[in-house]
Amino acid sequence: MSGVDELYLNSKNEWLERYGSYIDQANQWKRIALGSLAIAAIAVVGVIILATQTKMVPYVVEVDKLGDSVAVQRADRLIPNKDVVVRSQLANWIHDVRVVSMDAHAQHTYLNHAYAFMDKQSKAYSKITGYYKTHDPFKRAQSETVAIKVEAALPISKNTWQVDWVETSYDRAGGILQQIPLRAMITIRQAAPSSEDLLLINPTGTYIEDINWSQRI
Repeated sequence: MSGVDELYLNSKNEWLERYGSYIDQANQWKRIALGSLAIAAIAVVGVIILATQTKMVPYVVEVDKLGDSVAVQRADRLIPNKDVVVRSQLANWIHDVRVVSMDAHAQHTYLNHAYAFMDKQSKAYSKITGYYKTHDPFKRAQSETVAIKVEAALPISKNTWQVDWVETSYDRAGGILQQIPLRAMITIRQAAPSSEDLLLINPTGTYIEDINWSQRI
């Protein structure tokens, strides 16, 4: 071995002794860091898989007027029930037709909503218009107000519904004048709303064709 080679080997051995341990430590930290990243990636993938497989299931609980449950169904499997919407619309319609408010603006809104559910050619339109001629809500509001509490709206047949409600009259001081239980038989038909305004008020296209009401005994 020449002197040059021996000098090179001695220099290499000295360099390895001095810096080799640092290089080994750096390599170890690299391996640890890569291992940690791999573990974190596996954990993230596991969380994603669990999130896609596990979920909360919402339920809808139907209750009667006393608060007792009468039906329980999964909300994500409910089939849209148009009768539920029609029931709500008819209850609101009876309220809008019969209510008497001291707020003139609110009373106009009730009347507009009520007439939005009737065609001018229908029997219901003629009957309700005749009713208002003898029971003008704006004149009645000068001496009394009327609150409506709908108790039931039930389908009797495909196009006929029965609506029961209680009508409470108050004097201007808020004292009760009388309470009357009433019942209406309502005939409806389904048709597409004829304007954008009607679509917003009456999205199901439910129109009142005829109505007869009387006091319940």
